[in-house]
Amino acid sequence: TLYHIKYCIAAYGSALLNLCGYGNGIKVGSQLTGSLSLFFLRQEDAVRLQSDRKVVCDVFKLDPDLDLITWQYDKNRIFKPKYFVVRDPHTNCIVVVVRGTFSLQDAMTDLLCEYEPYKGGLAHRGVIRSAEWIVDRSFEAIKNAVARFNAAGINCVGHSLGGAVASLVCLMIHDRIGELAELTSSPEFRVRAYSIGSPPWASRDLAEQAGPLVTAVVNEADLVPRLSFGNVTLM
Repeated sequence: TLYHIKYCIAAYGSALLNLCGYGNGIKVGSQLTGSLSLFFLRQEDAVRLQSDRKVVCDVFKLDPDLDLITWQYDKNRIFKPKYFVVRDPHTNCIVVVVRGTFSLQDAMTDLLCEYEPYKGGLAHRGVIRSAEWIVDRSFEAIKNAVARFNAAGINCVGHSLGGAVASLVCLMIHDRIGELAELTSSPEFRVRAYSIGSPPWASRDLAEQAGPLVTAVVNEADLVPRLSFGNVTLM
Protein backbone atom coordinates (compact mmCIF):
# COMPACT_ATOMS: atom_id res chain seq x y z
CA THR A 1 0.00 0.00 0.00
CA LEU A 2 2.92 2.39 0.65
CA TYR A 3 3.88 1.97 -2.99
CA HIS A 4 0.36 2.98 -4.04
CA ILE A 5 0.51 6.04 -1.76
CA LYS A 6 3.42 7.27 -3.88
CA TYR A 7 1.16 7.11 -6.93
CA CYS A 8 -1.50 9.08 -5.01
CA ILE A 9 1.09 11.79 -4.35
CA ALA A 10 2.10 11.77 -8.01
CA ALA A 11 -1.47 12.58 -9.02
CA TYR A 12 -1.05 16.05 -7.49
CA GLY A 13 1.94 16.86 -9.69
CA SER A 14 5.69 17.18 -9.65
CA ALA A 15 5.87 19.89 -6.97
CA LEU A 16 4.33 17.64 -4.30
CA LEU A 17 6.39 14.64 -5.43
CA ASN A 18 9.54 16.70 -5.00
CA LEU A 19 8.42 18.11 -1.66
CA CYS A 20 7.83 14.58 -0.37
CA GLY A 21 11.34 13.60 -1.41
CA TYR A 22 10.53 11.39 -4.39
CA GLY A 23 11.65 13.70 -7.18
CA ASN A 24 14.86 15.59 -7.94
CA GLY A 25 13.57 19.15 -7.96
CA ILE A 26 13.68 20.05 -4.26
CA LYS A 27 16.84 19.59 -2.27
CA VAL A 28 16.44 17.17 0.62
CA GLY A 29 16.87 19.00 3.90
CA SER A 30 16.69 22.72 4.60
CA GLN A 31 18.71 25.72 5.64
CA LEU A 32 17.41 27.27 8.84
CA THR A 33 17.19 31.04 9.16
CA GLY A 34 15.76 31.71 12.59
CA SER A 35 12.49 29.75 12.60
CA LEU A 36 12.19 29.74 8.80
CA SER A 37 13.02 26.63 6.78
CA LEU A 38 14.05 27.44 3.22
CA PHE A 39 13.92 24.79 0.50
CA PHE A 40 15.92 25.34 -2.66
CA LEU A 41 15.34 24.13 -6.20
CA ARG A 42 18.41 22.90 -7.99
CA GLN A 43 18.84 25.11 -11.03
CA GLU A 44 19.13 22.20 -13.45
CA ASP A 45 15.80 20.78 -12.22
CA ALA A 46 13.71 23.94 -11.97
CA VAL A 47 12.33 23.60 -15.49
CA ARG A 48 11.18 20.05 -14.74
CA LEU A 49 8.42 21.38 -12.50
CA GLN A 50 6.70 22.44 -15.72
CA SER A 51 6.43 18.82 -16.83
CA ASP A 52 4.53 16.61 -14.40
CA ARG A 53 4.59 13.74 -16.87
CA LYS A 54 8.38 13.72 -17.07
CA VAL A 55 8.80 13.71 -13.30
CA VAL A 56 6.22 10.92 -12.86
CA CYS A 57 8.01 8.84 -15.49
CA ASP A 58 11.37 9.45 -13.80
CA VAL A 59 10.13 8.59 -10.30
CA PHE A 60 8.43 5.34 -11.34
CA LYS A 61 11.05 4.43 -13.98
CA LEU A 62 8.45 4.52 -16.76
CA ASP A 63 9.21 4.58 -20.47
CA PRO A 64 7.05 7.54 -21.62
CA ASP A 65 6.63 6.04 -25.09
CA LEU A 66 5.67 2.61 -23.77
CA ASP A 67 4.29 2.76 -20.22
CA LEU A 68 2.34 6.04 -20.27
CA ILE A 69 -1.11 5.01 -21.52
CA THR A 70 -3.38 7.97 -20.72
CA TRP A 71 -2.63 11.42 -19.30
CA GLN A 72 -5.82 13.40 -18.67
CA TYR A 73 -4.80 16.74 -17.14
CA ASP A 74 -6.60 19.37 -19.22
CA LYS A 75 -9.03 22.00 -17.88
CA ASN A 76 -10.66 21.56 -14.47
CA ARG A 77 -14.28 20.44 -14.92
CA ILE A 78 -17.03 19.13 -12.65
CA PHE A 79 -17.39 15.32 -12.74
CA LYS A 80 -14.19 15.08 -14.82
CA PRO A 81 -11.30 14.52 -12.40
CA LYS A 82 -7.69 14.60 -13.50
CA TYR A 83 -6.14 11.17 -13.80
CA PHE A 84 -3.52 9.13 -15.58
CA VAL A 85 -3.08 5.49 -16.56
CA VAL A 86 0.30 3.75 -16.73
CA ARG A 87 1.84 0.31 -16.93
CA ASP A 88 3.90 -0.16 -13.77
CA PRO A 89 7.05 -2.04 -14.86
CA HIS A 90 7.75 -3.37 -11.35
CA THR A 91 4.44 -5.20 -11.01
CA ASN A 92 3.40 -5.39 -14.68
CA CYS A 93 0.01 -4.05 -13.60
CA ILE A 94 -2.02 -1.33 -15.28
CA VAL A 95 -2.42 1.50 -12.74
CA VAL A 96 -5.29 4.01 -12.88
CA VAL A 97 -4.38 7.03 -10.71
CA VAL A 98 -7.08 9.60 -9.85
CA ARG A 99 -6.21 12.97 -8.33
CA GLY A 100 -8.02 14.08 -5.19
CA THR A 101 -9.68 17.42 -4.48
CA PHE A 102 -7.36 20.17 -5.75
CA SER A 103 -9.59 22.70 -7.52
CA LEU A 104 -12.93 24.47 -7.16
CA GLN A 105 -14.43 22.06 -9.68
CA ASP A 106 -13.22 19.09 -7.62
CA ALA A 107 -14.80 20.63 -4.52
CA MET A 108 -18.09 21.03 -6.37
CA THR A 109 -17.94 17.34 -7.32
CA ASP A 110 -17.45 16.56 -3.61
CA LEU A 111 -20.48 18.66 -2.68
CA LEU A 112 -22.80 17.07 -5.24
CA CYS A 113 -23.17 14.23 -2.79
CA GLU A 114 -26.81 13.16 -3.04
CA TYR A 115 -27.29 9.40 -3.02
CA GLU A 116 -28.06 7.58 -6.27
CA PRO A 117 -28.91 3.89 -6.78
CA TYR A 118 -25.98 1.77 -7.93
CA LYS A 119 -25.65 -2.05 -8.07
CA GLY A 120 -28.42 -2.60 -5.54
CA GLY A 121 -27.06 -0.01 -3.11
CA LEU A 122 -26.51 3.74 -3.01
CA ALA A 123 -23.49 5.81 -4.03
CA HIS A 124 -22.30 9.42 -4.01
CA ARG A 125 -23.63 11.15 -7.14
CA GLY A 126 -20.42 13.04 -7.91
CA VAL A 127 -18.32 9.90 -7.52
CA ILE A 128 -20.60 7.91 -9.86
CA ARG A 129 -20.42 10.58 -12.58
CA SER A 130 -16.65 10.91 -12.26
CA ALA A 131 -16.02 7.16 -12.35
CA GLU A 132 -18.33 6.73 -15.35
CA TRP A 133 -16.43 9.45 -17.20
CA ILE A 134 -13.05 7.80 -16.59
CA VAL A 135 -14.25 4.33 -17.58
CA ASP A 136 -16.08 5.59 -20.68
CA ARG A 137 -13.00 7.54 -21.74
CA SER A 138 -10.25 5.04 -20.98
CA PHE A 139 -11.58 1.47 -20.83
CA GLU A 140 -10.53 0.64 -24.40
CA ALA A 141 -7.02 1.99 -23.75
CA ILE A 142 -6.84 -0.06 -20.54
CA LYS A 143 -8.10 -3.14 -22.35
CA ASN A 144 -5.51 -2.72 -25.11
CA ALA A 145 -2.75 -2.25 -22.52
CA VAL A 146 -3.75 -5.45 -20.71
CA ALA A 147 -3.34 -7.35 -23.97
CA ARG A 148 -0.14 -5.60 -25.06
CA PHE A 149 1.70 -6.08 -21.77
CA ASN A 150 0.14 -9.41 -20.79
CA ALA A 151 -0.72 -7.54 -17.59
CA ALA A 152 -0.90 -9.21 -14.19
CA GLY A 153 -3.82 -7.04 -13.09
CA ILE A 154 -5.29 -3.56 -12.76
CA ASN A 155 -4.81 -1.33 -9.71
CA CYS A 156 -6.97 1.78 -9.23
CA VAL A 157 -5.52 4.23 -6.71
CA GLY A 158 -6.34 7.66 -5.32
CA HIS A 159 -6.42 9.94 -2.30
CA SER A 160 -9.45 11.83 -0.94
CA LEU A 161 -12.02 12.29 -3.72
CA GLY A 162 -9.62 10.41 -5.98
CA GLY A 163 -9.76 7.39 -3.68
CA ALA A 164 -13.55 7.28 -3.81
CA VAL A 165 -13.58 7.60 -7.60
CA ALA A 166 -10.81 5.01 -7.98
CA SER A 167 -12.81 2.56 -5.84
CA LEU A 168 -15.87 2.89 -8.06
CA VAL A 169 -13.74 2.73 -11.21
CA CYS A 170 -12.44 -0.57 -9.82
CA LEU A 171 -15.98 -1.92 -9.42
CA MET A 172 -16.94 -0.82 -12.93
CA ILE A 173 -13.87 -2.41 -14.49
CA HIS A 174 -14.30 -5.56 -12.38
CA ASP A 175 -17.77 -5.98 -13.89
CA ARG A 176 -15.92 -6.67 -17.16
CA ILE A 177 -13.10 -8.79 -15.72
CA GLY A 178 -14.01 -11.79 -17.86
CA GLU A 179 -13.49 -9.72 -20.98
CA LEU A 180 -10.09 -8.56 -19.69
CA ALA A 181 -8.86 -11.90 -18.33
CA GLU A 182 -9.18 -13.41 -21.81
CA LEU A 183 -6.48 -11.00 -23.01
CA THR A 184 -3.72 -12.13 -20.63
CA SER A 185 -2.09 -15.39 -19.66
CA SER A 186 -1.73 -14.29 -16.03
CA PRO A 187 -3.47 -17.02 -13.96
CA GLU A 188 -4.31 -14.62 -11.11
CA PHE A 189 -5.41 -11.56 -13.07
CA ARG A 190 -7.41 -9.30 -10.77
CA VAL A 191 -8.71 -5.77 -10.40
CA ARG A 192 -8.05 -3.99 -7.09
CA ALA A 193 -8.40 -0.50 -5.61
CA TYR A 194 -6.27 1.27 -3.00
CA SER A 195 -8.04 4.26 -1.47
CA ILE A 196 -6.33 6.71 0.91
CA GLY A 197 -8.48 8.97 3.11
CA SER A 198 -11.49 8.99 0.80
CA PRO A 199 -14.90 10.41 1.73
CA PRO A 200 -17.79 7.94 2.24
CA TRP A 201 -19.09 7.07 -1.21
CA ALA A 202 -21.13 3.88 -0.77
CA SER A 203 -24.00 2.59 1.34
CA ARG A 204 -23.25 -0.35 3.63
CA ASP A 205 -24.57 -3.00 1.23
CA LEU A 206 -22.56 -1.57 -1.67
CA ALA A 207 -19.47 -1.26 0.55
CA GLU A 208 -19.80 -4.95 1.42
CA GLN A 209 -19.80 -5.78 -2.30
CA ALA A 210 -16.67 -3.67 -2.76
CA GLY A 211 -14.92 -5.08 0.32
CA PRO A 212 -13.00 -7.92 -1.39
CA LEU A 213 -11.72 -5.52 -4.06
CA VAL A 214 -10.94 -2.30 -2.19
CA THR A 215 -8.26 -1.60 0.42
CA ALA A 216 -9.19 1.65 2.20
CA VAL A 217 -6.76 3.45 4.52
CA VAL A 218 -7.98 5.98 7.11
CA ASN A 219 -5.57 8.06 9.18
CA GLU A 220 -6.83 7.98 12.79
CA ALA A 221 -9.34 10.82 13.32
CA ASP A 222 -9.29 12.17 9.76
CA LEU A 223 -12.59 14.01 9.23
CA VAL A 224 -12.96 13.39 5.48
CA PRO A 225 -13.70 9.63 5.67
CA ARG A 226 -16.51 10.41 8.13
CA LEU A 227 -18.03 13.36 6.28
CA SER A 228 -21.03 12.12 4.30
CA PHE A 229 -24.35 13.61 3.21
CA GLY A 230 -26.12 11.36 5.71
CA ASN A 231 -23.89 12.32 8.63
CA VAL A 232 -24.31 16.03 7.88
CA THR A 233 -28.11 15.75 7.79
CA LEU A 234 -28.03 14.03 11.19
CA MET A 235 -26.03 16.84 12.82
